Amino acid sequence: VLLLAIGLAAATFARQRLTSAVVKVSVALDRAAVGDFSERAPETEVAPELSELSGHVNRTLDRLEELLAWLRDSADQLAHDFRTPLARASARLETLGETATTPEAKRLVAEARADLQELTRAMNEAMALRDGEAWSFEPIRLDTLAAQAAELYEPLAEERGVSIRVVAEPVEVLGVRSLLQRAAANLVDNAVKYSPDGGVVTLTVSMAEGRPRLSVADQGPGFRAEASNGGAAAVAASTAEGRESHGMGLAFVRAILKRHGAVMTIDDARPGAVVTAHFSR
Repeated sequence: VLLLAIGLAAATFARQRLTSAVVKVSVALDRAAVGDFSERAPETEVAPELSELSGHVNRTLDRLEELLAWLRDSADQLAHDFRTPLARASARLETLGETATTPEAKRLVAEARADLQELTRAMNEAMALRDGEAWSFEPIRLDTLAAQAAELYEPLAEERGVSIRVVAEPVEVLGVRSLLQRAAANLVDNAVKYSPDGGVVTLTVSMAEGRPRLSVADQGPGFRAEASNGGAAAVAASTAEGRESHGMGLAFVRAILKRHGAVMTIDDARPGAVVTAHFSR
């Protein structure tokens, strides 16, 4: 009986030790999956069966961290190379605009400056994905995020006669606050921009099949088929009428969500569109 008790105790201890080691390896991989490489799998004081595996996991994480650091450094260099000519071009266009004498020349200068501003904005948003703060995850309330985005765009919506509604339940996700704020703001900005006068923009935060979800619905022109099918170049149906495309904003949102292990879907609201962020945790 004593030997049996000792055997059971030893087996229980070994199982607990193995389970604890597996959990720690899983935590390190889960955090790496969302871009946080601060955790490593334990290589000492773990079950012998896992020590070699932990070593392989840690070496892989070390290599991934090195590659990401190289990508961030490369992005810094590219940003530096682009900012100077963009600033010069903007200054020259401003000077040209002051000397333009015909309405056509002034219009072309204004359009060129708008294009440069859009290019600069796109570059800044791309850089936001590699900033140091983009690697710091924390618990974030999606319902609070939605309410803040709605409040931010309320003045613009009122000017257009557009109403913003928030239908939310308390939902928490693990993410980078600044990036998720940008993503929510981009979605609301697009929805308000393309809503008809008197339209309604609805932000909904809920749990769907046990997973957090944030959706923004508008009553605008909707999207072309390639956007609904998940293409990176999402295009507003109103582009043909001379209005600006949704494209870059949604591409940025998609990149942020991918950074958080989430996916974006676009559905036809008839009228308008519903853009939904589906989080995995």
